[in-house]
Amino acid sequence: MRSPVRAVVPLMALAFLLSGCGLGGGEGQEAADDTGGGQEDGGGGGGSASTETTEVVAEDTWPYTVADGEAEVQIHALQVQGDLMHLTVTITAGDTGDGQDGASMYDLWSSFGAYPYLVDSVNLNRHEVVRAGNAHRLGPDVVETTLTFGEPREVSYTYAAPPEDVETMDLYAGSLPPVTGIPVQR
Repeated sequence: MRSPVRAVVPLMALAFLLSGCGLGGGEGQEAADDTGGGQEDGGGGGGSASTETTEVVAEDTWPYTVADGEAEVQIHALQVQGDLMHLTVTITAGDTGDGQDGASMYDLWSSFGAYPYLVDSVNLNRHEVVRAGNAHRLGPDVVETTLTFGEPREVSYTYAAPPEDVETMDLYAGSLPPVTGIPVQR
């Protein structure tokens, strides 16, 4: 049986995360907000699993759906922290040829793939991006997150952690072919 203290700690951490409060705060939170893109909940709730701690498990090219060009994308291993799991994606947007230095994710893809989902192929469960208490998703705001052409930009999405027996998950973004076998790191 699980002790009451061990049962309460993950719930408290989830409450802090969903309320937009960081457990660490201060300078580290500002750095996470700078690299993670604008978050819809305004509190950096999309998580910030750094590329220093997650390995790149797949690289792909995602063509723009509403502009000319494409972006190079690196997908990092899924990091489980308590009852939540973070997916970090590094996007290096290619120039659209319109003379601008960059564009928002919405200007490049519209709402296509705004909230990628994960599939647990062991239990056949679909994992959507977690919503905060006020119904905002814990991922980048596609309208507010600007990608500077030629510069890598890290964005992060937060999901409910899968059961312990799940070692890999598949990523689906819009109509792109899925990225399969992304390792789950605990």
